[in-house]
Amino acid sequence: DYEGIAIVTNEKSPTTGEVIPYLDKFAVSREAQGSLNIADIIVNILRRDYKDGLLWRSRKVNPVNGWYFQRSDGSLNLQDSEFRIFWIGKGVDKVKLQTFVEIGKSIKPSWDK
Repeated sequence: DYEGIAIVTNEKSPTTGEVIPYLDKFAVSREAQGSLNIADIIVNILRRDYKDGLLWRSRKVNPVNGWYFQRSDGSLNLQDSEFRIFWIGKGVDKVKLQTFVEIGKSIKPSWDK
């Protein structure tokens, strides 16, 4: 009985040990999709709460990626991977981006296709 949910975990870089907030799950009920803008409300809350950066990833073939492109501050295809990473936040420099890539590659999928 929810309209939308975001689950954020703290993930550690395998090389630097830096901890990065990672959007592990994001879902909006079918009834709340579309005109209610629940998804955008959740994204705005995430932007407010994770100003320094929030990472997530999506399979490159995910049809929702167009929506992610519109709402993220950046994205990058992970080489030798079926995933693309997305992020929001100010000041994502080369060092933080490298940490994002490491974490994006190191997380095991919650489920397989």
